[in-house]
Amino acid sequence: MLKALIRKQLMEMFGPYFVNRKTGKARSRNAVIGAFAGFGVLMLMLCGLFFGLAAPMVKPMFGMGLDWLFFSFMAIVSVLLGVFGSVFNTYAGLYMAKDNDLLISMPIPARTILTSRMVSVEILSLMYSAVVWFPACAASWVMGGVSFSAVVCQLLAMVLISLFVSVITCALGWVVSLIASRLKNKSFLVMILTVAFIGAYYSMCFRLDTLMENVMQNVASLSVIVEKYLGLFAVIGRAGTGDFTSLAIFAGITLVLCALCIWIMAKTFVALATQKTGSAKVKYTEKSIRQSKAKTALLKRELKRFTASAGYMMNCGMGMLVMLVMAVLALIKRTELTEYIAPFLQDIPGAVEMVPLIVAAVVCAVAGLNMVTTPSVSLEGKTLWILKSLPVSPWDVLRAKTNLHVMLNIWPGMVLTLVLGFCLKLEPAMIVIALCFVWMYIWLTAQLGLIIGLRNPIFHWTNEMVVIKQGMNVFMVMLIDFVLALVFPALYLLIGPTNMDPRLFMGIAVVLMALAVVFQRHYLRTAGTKQFEAL
Repeated sequence: MLKALIRKQLMEMFGPYFVNRKTGKARSRNAVIGAFAGFGVLMLMLCGLFFGLAAPMVKPMFGMGLDWLFFSFMAIVSVLLGVFGSVFNTYAGLYMAKDNDLLISMPIPARTILTSRMVSVEILSLMYSAVVWFPACAASWVMGGVSFSAVVCQLLAMVLISLFVSVITCALGWVVSLIASRLKNKSFLVMILTVAFIGAYYSMCFRLDTLMENVMQNVASLSVIVEKYLGLFAVIGRAGTGDFTSLAIFAGITLVLCALCIWIMAKTFVALATQKTGSAKVKYTEKSIRQSKAKTALLKRELKRFTASAGYMMNCGMGMLVMLVMAVLALIKRTELTEYIAPFLQDIPGAVEMVPLIVAAVVCAVAGLNMVTTPSVSLEGKTLWILKSLPVSPWDVLRAKTNLHVMLNIWPGMVLTLVLGFCLKLEPAMIVIALCFVWMYIWLTAQLGLIIGLRNPIFHWTNEMVVIKQGMNVFMVMLIDFVLALVFPALYLLIGPTNMDPRLFMGIAVVLMALAVVFQRHYLRTAGTKQFEAL
């Protein structure tokens, strides 16, 4: 039974390479080869990146007799990347799989189900951790010398590191499931954790150069810290040098942790995998229900659909969070911001006149990352008939989708525009024009996304992420939004900031976008409603 379950997991994992999720049909041979080739090129690029990171460290550390510290440091990076890369799939793969109820209803031990699912977790962990560890080992072979015992230990350590990463990610998934079992809306928990991990990841990436300099400048003190506080990574580092005793110690610790992880998770797997909601049971009491207008009810429906999917919020609403974060950082770093742009304003002719337009363009570029309306029609999927059977007009449905996009984006956009205008000391009149510019842009892109999504809907998907982040509609709208955010600054630069007053230019831009919004709205009320009725 375990072999059959593992085979099923592998088929699910590699299925997208052989089956088109949009159509449900098998891919052609060339398409399969192209998909694997693209994946291989991506992995080679990542390996080259980490080879370049590890190579400059080899000779200095090996020359100081701290070769073990080199492998310890790369093991830390390997574990961090492995956890970041696979932790997002662990919770969904272990506890949110669609066939959990079916498998649990069969006479299959929970430990067997967990073990089969951990195989896919292990493959992902091996893929992400090996992208760091193997290039580091290759750098040591090229620049620090190679021996048979070291190569054997390094390759075995690579497998053990991936298993160690799997234990960590499974433990994190178990903790998340325990927390989620007490929450009503789990999508917000997933979104918060995802944002936290992404923030930590990019923070580490941005500080990578500084981190490398600090490592090379404080090698001696770093070795003491690793031995004193990160003993396990010191053991991994010595195993990387060819020490079989250290390798055996690391293997024993990892295998014990793995067995303990499976045992603990098997005890709670059935309860956590079958729980439907974390809300307490509510005793029914008769009370009057507040009625809502059809427009309000449809807007609430769209909002619930948006907040019910962490993937929808993350991929089509991340710009909202980015705008708020940018506003907070601009207030905190106001002095540094003005000092940073002061040389550009002095050295570049006409730069002062372009500041209000640049502020509006920056806000629009970030707001363009939000594409709430684009996949909204396709996400109706097989339940579209329910929406069409309601006693509401198609225009009310389309308007609710547009209003949700505007409602979610307008306030972060206004806040960021006001904050940047305040920090850069713009004139009140220019701030008002910039607010109107951002307002019209948000309406323009909201209706544009709905028009494109309505003209090219995808209803035969098996995974909602296909239409949220993999569809051509989303890519097209993102590209058009970005171009629209930059076209007016580029046009004003061609005209010459000194040849035309910025107030006049931005006023004309606002009027042009307003006319486009009116045209889009007319199109949606006429041709758009007919297209919706024909779906």
